[in-house]
Amino acid sequence: MILLALDLYGIRPFSQQHRITFKAGFNTVLGQNGSGKTMVYQVLSSIFSNTTTHNIAFESNESRQAAVTFQVMDGGIYRIARDYQKEAWHLSQMDTGTKKFKTLETDRSAIFQWLKKKTGGFSENERRLVFMMDRLRLPSYSSHSSGNQEHDPILAIYKSPSPAVQGLDPFPKKNVVSEEERIKVEKALKEAEKELDAMTEVEDRMLLMQDEAAAIRKRILFSQETEEKINRMEAIKTEKYRIFSSEGMINAEQEKAYQNGENVLNMAFDELEGEANSLEAELILKHQPKGKNVLLIIGLVTACVSLFLPFVVTLLGPSRFIFLAGFIGGSALAVFSYFKHARLMAARKKLEDQLSALKERGRQLEKKFEKEHADVLRLVEKTGVKDLPELKAQQQMYLNLMEKKETAIKKIEEALSGETLEGLEEKAQALGRDVTALQAKLQSHQVLSEEVYRLQENLREFEQGQESSEPSITAFPDAELTAPGFPVSDSNSKSAHFSDLFNISGATPEQRRKRLERDAGIIYRRFRPKNTRPIRLNEKGEIFVGETPLKELSDGMADQVFLSLSLSAISQFSAISFPILIDDPFIVLDHNSKETAIKILEIISKKRQVILFTAHPESSEIGHTFELASGY
Repeated sequence: MILLALDLYGIRPFSQQHRITFKAGFNTVLGQNGSGKTMVYQVLSSIFSNTTTHNIAFESNESRQAAVTFQVMDGGIYRIARDYQKEAWHLSQMDTGTKKFKTLETDRSAIFQWLKKKTGGFSENERRLVFMMDRLRLPSYSSHSSGNQEHDPILAIYKSPSPAVQGLDPFPKKNVVSEEERIKVEKALKEAEKELDAMTEVEDRMLLMQDEAAAIRKRILFSQETEEKINRMEAIKTEKYRIFSSEGMINAEQEKAYQNGENVLNMAFDELEGEANSLEAELILKHQPKGKNVLLIIGLVTACVSLFLPFVVTLLGPSRFIFLAGFIGGSALAVFSYFKHARLMAARKKLEDQLSALKERGRQLEKKFEKEHADVLRLVEKTGVKDLPELKAQQQMYLNLMEKKETAIKKIEEALSGETLEGLEEKAQALGRDVTALQAKLQSHQVLSEEVYRLQENLREFEQGQESSEPSITAFPDAELTAPGFPVSDSNSKSAHFSDLFNISGATPEQRRKRLERDAGIIYRRFRPKNTRPIRLNEKGEIFVGETPLKELSDGMADQVFLSLSLSAISQFSAISFPILIDDPFIVLDHNSKETAIKILEIISKKRQVILFTAHPESSEIGHTFELASGY
């Protein structure tokens, strides 16, 4: 059976007529809280298993109807409609020619008898027990429930006697397989299960290799990046600081001597400058005005005139001595002017010589300083700096650069640990090839899981064919049917009872129990790959993991165990044609567990329609997704 569509009328939050579509395989009904996911699940449950309608919310003053359209194994398309207000039922079949539905039955009991035949002899309660699961059945819900089971609408179904627990239709007959083939299938199953267990070790090895390869890649990348930094530092050294590498650097003694010599030179220059200033002041005082020596000229002119004037003018008596006095006086004035000028020039010459001597002393001191500190001055000149402080600053930057370079080289040596980049690259590539090979091996994990399921199905079909001495399902006990997940005596414990499943015909209770334990163990290892403890069921159907009862496990682990058993129970009935309806069973599971559960359901959906109602979008990329509106 494959569900095709569900039409809702007057059922909250679908105030208007609303259609939800399904397809074969995996289906997800996705919606936020309050969008109506659980309401849709409850409606389907009320149609296929006739559960109570107390949990269905209806719109007031409107029609309260639902109709589900589905296709059975023979290809026929049918619709079951239920009017909740009038409590009327309607079964119809689609005419292939007109594409219209023709009424077949309106009696509820008759409709359920018809469904029983179409679903391999399962009654409404049995369909509900095996193929429908909501969060109310989970151990995590049981551990937080109030403990009042008396009025629980779902539990009430299983505590009421089954309306038809006898005379169920027999399973389709199975082909009898030879004992040799059965042994072959069992051997293949054991080998597949062993290989499935070995996948955990393979995955661990792959993760270790991935970590090792990542660490090597990190070392290689670090070394390459550090090598690039070293090359950049070398380029800076060559371009900006090549003088220091070729000419060397000044040391502390040279620096101290240079500073002392510079101080002494400056003091000497200050003294020389003071002396020079004094001499220049004296030179200024002995300054000779520019032009001719007037007194010398006057004296020479007077002497010459007095010498030649008697030849022109005749004087008698004492007046004739005027010429002699003029000659002597002019000559004396000329001689006096000459000697005065000569003395002044000699004094200036002396001062100028002294000033030149001072300058020469300064040059000698400067030459001596340059000779004594030639190395420092050469570096100052070649680096193009102005003075020693700038030279020291550049030299410190060069030293910092060299220190960084040495540190980088040491880091590379530490990262390589005596190996080479080429060797590390080869090792990383080898690990990458190994990881790729392991990943390819792990890609067959799902295929291997499917193979395990296939072999289990083959073995079950064989056992059903061999053990069908009872041609029909004896169903479940008439009284006190207990839904999985609801403990009989203590609602606050996490125990769950599968004893009802042990009594289904086709296998003895002990065979059914062992089969459930084995299949559930395979699924549980998908949730917890490192688990080595088996899942056990005692005669009462109580669940243990190793020696630990279910009630002592955490909510998440308890739900994992319960889901493993429930999905294993479904696989026991591969001949029954009915979809799996699951309402939000992953509430307390972590992300990885949800993904694992979805993958298992995806595998199951290849043989049976799966409809998952959830608020989490993890499964929305698989199969068909119908997204509900925001809700109330």
